[in-house]
Amino acid sequence: MTLNNFFKTLLVITTAPIFLVNTSMLAAEKDERWYENTKINGDVRLRYEGIYKKPGEDTDRERFRLRLGMKSRVNESINFVMRLESGAQDPVSSNQTIGDNFSGKDFGIGRSYIDWKINNNTNIYAGKMKLPWIRPGGGSLLWDGDLNPEGIVIFISNEKLFMNTGITVIERSSDNSTSLFSFQGGGNFTLDNSAKVKLGYSVFKNGEAFWQTDFIKISFKDCLLHYFWLGVSLASSSCKISFLF
Repeated sequence: MTLNNFFKTLLVITTAPIFLVNTSMLAAEKDERWYENTKINGDVRLRYEGIYKKPGEDTDRERFRLRLGMKSRVNESINFVMRLESGAQDPVSSNQTIGDNFSGKDFGIGRSYIDWKINNNTNIYAGKMKLPWIRPGGGSLLWDGDLNPEGIVIFISNEKLFMNTGITVIERSSDNSTSLFSFQGGGNFTLDNSAKVKLGYSVFKNGEAFWQTDFIKISFKDCLLHYFWLGVSLASSSCKISFLF
């Protein structure tokens, strides 16, 4: 069995029991107007940036960001999430630089996905979603926090254990078809009520085509990216330490 087929089989085995749910979960609720179940959110930001280079010539620029989103409850278990944002052509930034001869600025769909809560332990994201992967320490060492992948990801967890697995699409064209298969799993542990420890393992497998982008800090071709990570937080303080290896 090839590695690609292994990941596809893992995804099917993981998700098959999830869909054996009572269809009554999707039964129609009492008639409600759509706007009664919809929440609107958004933000706007103006920013001045000074870029200082040594050696090099210092520069500065003015930038703005505009985001407008909504979350609509379809029923008790399904929410639809959508967000429009400036700079939609950049996968990891909604910022737009002021200038460029008064030209118009990019504005488009940044997120559009279904959030399906199967039960208290299982969730599914499907569509163009917020970043689904755990980032050790919340940093951007591997994945940029503003990335919104496209595909389907399943989350399963309880008080002690957690995992997510899925397939996201990188490129679809006549000469390049690249998908990313992902899996993350681990556990939460307590040491004598003095520290909380989170230990996990992550593996990402891309397709045959070469893949190099700005939103991941590593380039790899038809290979595995995998790593262990460890996070420790002390109960007596707000200190948190993360290790990636």
